[in-house]
Amino acid sequence: MQILEFHFNPKKEGKVFDSFVFEPESTYEKKVGNLYIAGEITNILSQNRLLLNNLASVIRDGYYKLSSRNSPLGAIKKGLQEANKFLEKQEKKGNISWLGNLNFAIISIKEPELNFTKTGNIKILLVREKEIIDIGKELEDKNEKSPSLKTFSRIVSGRVSQNDRILILTKEVFDIFVKEEILAEVSPIIQQSQTKKIEKGLKNIFNKHKKILGDTAGLFLLVSIEKLSKTPKEAINVLAPKKKPSLNFSASLGFFYKKKFAGFINSIKKGVFSKRLPQTKSLIGIRTISFLFYKTKSIISGSLDIAHKKTKKVFLSTSGNITKKTIILIILLIIVLVAGFFVSQIQKQKHIQEIQATLTESQEIMKRADNILKKNPGKANLLLQEAWQKISTIEEEKEVSLKDQINDCKKSIKERLFLLNKVEYISPQCVYEFKEGKFSPQRIFILDKNIYFFEPNSKKIYRLDLTSKKGEFINFKKEVKFASEFQDSLIFISSKGKVFLLENPSQEKNLNFPYHPVNIKYLSDFGKNLYIFDSTKKEVVKFRFEQKPDLEGKFWFNQKTEKPSTVRSMAIDGSIWLVDKDNNLWRFFKGDLRDKITFNIFPFVKEITKISTNYSLSYLYLLEPPEKRIIILDKKGDLVKQFISERFDSLKDISVDENGTVYILNNKKLYKIQI
Repeated sequence: MQILEFHFNPKKEGKVFDSFVFEPESTYEKKVGNLYIAGEITNILSQNRLLLNNLASVIRDGYYKLSSRNSPLGAIKKGLQEANKFLEKQEKKGNISWLGNLNFAIISIKEPELNFTKTGNIKILLVREKEIIDIGKELEDKNEKSPSLKTFSRIVSGRVSQNDRILILTKEVFDIFVKEEILAEVSPIIQQSQTKKIEKGLKNIFNKHKKILGDTAGLFLLVSIEKLSKTPKEAINVLAPKKKPSLNFSASLGFFYKKKFAGFINSIKKGVFSKRLPQTKSLIGIRTISFLFYKTKSIISGSLDIAHKKTKKVFLSTSGNITKKTIILIILLIIVLVAGFFVSQIQKQKHIQEIQATLTESQEIMKRADNILKKNPGKANLLLQEAWQKISTIEEEKEVSLKDQINDCKKSIKERLFLLNKVEYISPQCVYEFKEGKFSPQRIFILDKNIYFFEPNSKKIYRLDLTSKKGEFINFKKEVKFASEFQDSLIFISSKGKVFLLENPSQEKNLNFPYHPVNIKYLSDFGKNLYIFDSTKKEVVKFRFEQKPDLEGKFWFNQKTEKPSTVRSMAIDGSIWLVDKDNNLWRFFKGDLRDKITFNIFPFVKEITKISTNYSLSYLYLLEPPEKRIIILDKKGDLVKQFISERFDSLKDISVDENGTVYILNNKKLYKIQI
């Protein structure tokens, strides 16, 4: 067998992919043959960059385990059982970001026996003579009809023939290969007998399309069955010490160009599957295939020839009968109108069929989620989010029957998602409406039984007594740009960069930063320290608040730690919490990044503008104005509650008192929620 691997743009952000080739080394390992693995994780988080390598190693160890070497089928079953255990442990640890993003294929070949499985949208194709067959489609269809709680739950088995070619392609590569007709060019090249010619031919094709492949990230793995080996003799009954199988990588290719080509390939032909094994008690279902195909014309291998006939020029004589000409023109007009009508009807019918297909697919995904809702709510949530995204692509449909079905499906999915994502619609109590002149508060702070309303670049702050609902302005001599709670008081930074406390506005202190220039973005406190986020250098500078007039700033981040490029909000509870422009939540402790939380909740997060917490609070409170909601998380990042209200039409700030009462500033109104 000959192997060729091509990796397109492996350093592209947002995903990680790799392929692995394991070959047996000992006589005993040769009884189960070769193992080929290819995988991809989309929407990748930093914590999962080694997940593919670790998963491949787990499968390899299980596959070549001594107890599994009786047959290739037994070996791959053992490997998949170990893989499922490994992934279940990841879920229990709280690492679920790979769910719905893992696309993984495993192929075992002990000539002529073939066993394979997959999860996700990765493609496994068999090329035989002039036919290309999507042999992985059987697994996709089976998983949709009867979803399993296990990531790898079914195995397909069959027999390969001499000169067969097996391709594994990630979805992005497969889609571009089909769209640009690259697959049709690849097919005859890979059926050559010499590996060097195949490699050279493939490189020529890929270089030919390098501009369109410049935006494509994924892999292409080719396994060539040259000559079927004879059935090996039984291994001697001696237990030789097991060696780890070698891991072979071929050079990967990276293309970095852009261009678009026109092209379209109708479909990938599907094989005829037969011979079913009886159901076993194993957690992994098995289907056997004897890859037999009807002698039908290949769709991909041939090109569509369109004959072009020369059009003769016809000149109408002006001396002929005018009535006859008129009749001909009328007939032609009628033909055009009728043809246009039929074309319109065909397009309309096609559109309805596409909508019906999307609707059916969304309903099937919802059923799969219902089947695992109680046992695995996290995975059910991801499936329902997928169903919602699919059905949301359907535009407003005028057909009454379809419109009702679409709305019913949307309603059902939304109800399930709201339940899983702990959404509650509320009508919060309005405590106070701010009507004092042109004063437009942006921040609120709670001290004792008072709430302070703060407007940046103003010379005053408003204090409201929550008991009497009476308030008053406190005036300053200078404009104030930033404010924060500080121990039992408030601390301010003036427009000239001076710091002072609420009770002693005349005692200003200087902030000496370790560098210049500085663009202060956020101010917060913890203990006797002030923390300032500077948007110019993306640094947090720490100041010890002391009695002397000059406060010396120090870098808080450790030099090598990863930091967000843009920050929308900051809060401190001993750790520093930052929200970035992509709505990721970063937790830093003692200058180092400790956690990076990506939200996977519904409604989908659009723009978090504010995070609030402190040392005495158990939760994180986040504002998201576009969805008119408050998101409450525990400090591990798990969802506690979501509050949505139509009254939250201009969310500004949030603050929580020592009793857990939540106060929300919405435009000039103050609301409260009792949790």
